[in-house]
Amino acid sequence: MAAHPNWRRAVQRRLRAIMTGSVLYRLARRATATVPTPGDAETGGLWEVLRCSWLARWLTAEPDPDVIVIDLREVRTVRPFVLALESVLDGLATATVYSRTGAVAYRGLEQLARAPVRSAGSVLLLATGAGGLVTVTGDGPSTTTLGVLGASALVGLLALLETRSWGELRETRPIRWLASAFSPPEPPERNSER
Repeated sequence: MAAHPNWRRAVQRRLRAIMTGSVLYRLARRATATVPTPGDAETGGLWEVLRCSWLARWLTAEPDPDVIVIDLREVRTVRPFVLALESVLDGLATATVYSRTGAVAYRGLEQLARAPVRSAGSVLLLATGAGGLVTVTGDGPSTTTLGVLGASALVGLLALLETRSWGELRETRPIRWLASAFSPPEPPERNSER
């Protein structure tokens, strides 16, 4: 059975009619009717449209200097939810202290603090092994997949050689540099005192 030669055009026309008849399309046309086109000489083109958009103004707005702290436990509408969440979390914390899963997790966290890079290397090797099994049992490994798996296995093996604890790693130059790069700036009062 042969298909109609113009079936694509018929489908395109039908989809276009459905789209242009929708309420969402009409609202979008109305909203964009007031936006200047990117080539307008008076507005400065596309850059001006982007610069004056709501998102750009929101992202570049100055922060409010007056910070207000609200204790949600004192707000009548939110207090029951906060108290219920606190009681559930307290119950979970108490249950994990006496559970086997909590003991295993605690030992895992201790091991992670003792040798974080070595622990990450172990996890990476396990993930690489799992990825290798999935690749071999699938359609067959590609050269790229084998390269990525080999490189991640090498990184995992090298990570197993690192035995420093988190406290020792915090004192290294790269970690101190990262900590200073991601730490928030000091408040203006402290800067003015110096």
